[in-house]
Parts: sequence; structure tokens; C-alpha cells
Amino acid sequence: MARAYVTNYDSSEVTVIDTQTRQVIANIGVGERPSGVAALPNGSRVYVTNADSNNVSVINTLTNRVVATISVQSRPIAVVASPDGSRVYVANQSSHTVSVIDTQSNQVTGMIPVGQNPSGITASPNGTRLYVTNFGSETVSVINTQTTRVIGEVSVGQSPIGIAVTPNGRRVYVVNSRSNSVSVINTQTNEVITSISVGSTPAMVAITPNGSRAYVSNQYSNNMSIINTQTNQVIETIPVERQPFGLAVTPDGRYIYVANSDINNVSVIDAQTNQIVDMIPVVLTPFGIAITNIPNNRGSRLKRSVAKRRKRRSNR
Repeated sequence: MARAYVTNYDSSEVTVIDTQTRQVIANIGVGERPSGVAALPNGSRVYVTNADSNNVSVINTLTNRVVATISVQSRPIAVVASPDGSRVYVANQSSHTVSVIDTQSNQVTGMIPVGQNPSGITASPNGTRLYVTNFGSETVSVINTQTTRVIGEVSVGQSPIGIAVTPNGRRVYVVNSRSNSVSVINTQTNEVITSISVGSTPAMVAITPNGSRAYVSNQYSNNMSIINTQTNQVIETIPVERQPFGLAVTPDGRYIYVANSDINNVSVIDAQTNQIVDMIPVVLTPFGIAITNIPNNRGSRLKRSVAKRRKRRSNR
């Protein structure tokens, strides 16, 4: 069972969509200007950055309720979870830092200085590296997660925002919003190996689970570019709705969800046909999207029931 969590930047809410029925099942109140959103790998919790509240809301996906609020630094805008789920990393745009959150305690355990106005963040599949786009510096900071130190700075295009790493960890795709391009970084050398022209004012990028395609939202072209990651060529451009911003691929790779920020809905695109198959209304100015498989609630209830029975027997 997969759900999409969509941040509504102008309503202080997160919309929850059941990806099987494509119905909205909840709207969750969070902080002001919710923007970035990331799920733990096991799907148990979702972390939402609230840009104007300077904090992060933690949502329990079984109850769809906020279970913790974590103060970070100024204007948290993007977030990513480590592959093992032990850490969450938050890009603080106005304080030029990355906050490190321990997911067991939901406490900030460290702060990493990066470039000017960090706006996007992703983690390597093995969890040893973070890649952070610095909107104001026109660079990507490379962070060693063991030492929590920046070990490299890669020059990219103008005003980079979105960023994603391939499942094999060999390439990083960086969206340059004012260059109308995507820079491709070789993670072995931390060098840009090519630049790909896309639409007008691109924002975010998402890569399929098998790594074969990268999808880029183009805000002012009102479309999405599809990149073949083997050739690094745009193979198709799909019209969506007004000002597409955040996007995400379902865990099975079958559908792409695109947040259309200027029309308050989410386009659902079939990855096999590249056709829009649904439009889902949300609240106000959808910004970010995370899609995750949710733990089996029935199984959780069964475990709790068994635990209670054992406790009663032990107390007899």
C-alpha cells in the first residue's frame, strides 16, 4: 500500500493520497510554508520541512498525525532520509547549513555548513555521501556522512534547486533553474560530465527505481522532460498543468506524480504510455511530493494484541 504525501506551501497542510484509489484520504496540519518532504525507508514516518516556522513536522503514517516537531535553523526547505533510516538531513536555505536529525530521538545532533542558500538535498544509496544544491553559490556540496564534513564543491549551472542520485550511486542529476538545464555529475570524480537542455525554469528531478529515466518538472513550460539516463538525452516532453514543481515516482516505477503549484492539483502520469491518467485536487500551492509504501496496520495491531496477551499471562 503506497501513499503520496504532498506539501501545500500556502495552506500549512500536507495532503495524503492513496495511490491505489487516487483519492485524498487526509489533510494534515503542519507548520507554515511546508515545502520539502521525505519518508523513512520503512515508510513509518514522513518528515516535512516548514520553511517559515523553522522546524520539521514528523508524521506517523499509520495514524496520519504529527507526532513530533523539531526546531532547526532558518528556512528549512528540503529534506532527505538516510538509506538506513537512522538520520534525516535538512537543508536550511537562509542559514546556509544542513541539520542532522537522529530519527530515534527526533533531536538535532549536528549542523553542517554548506554553500549559499542550499535548496535541494539527496543521499547516495549506500548512505556515505550527501549532495546539496546551493542556489546562491551555483555549486553542489558533497558531504561525507561519517565525518559530517564537506569534502567537495562541484560547480554546476545557474540557481540549482532539485537534485537526485541514480540507484547505483554513479550519477547525480542537478536541476539548474536559471540555466534551463540539468547537470550530470560523475560521483567517482565529482565532476560534471554533461549538461542537458530542458524546459523553462526547471525545478525538481526524480529518477525511476531501475535508474533508466529521470523526470524533470519545467515550471514555466508547463511540462515535464523525460531523460534517458543511458544516453543523457531528452526523449520526450509531456504537457502537464500550470507551474509543475515537485514530482515523485511510485515505488513500483509505474506512475509519476507531479505537483502543479499554480492550479492546486497533482497530475498522475503512466510511465509506460507517458499519458496523464488522473488529476487529483489538493489544497493550495502543492510544492513537494514523497511517495512511500506504508507498513501494514493490521500487522501492527496483531503484534500489539499478542504483546498484550503475553503481558496478561505473565502477570497471572
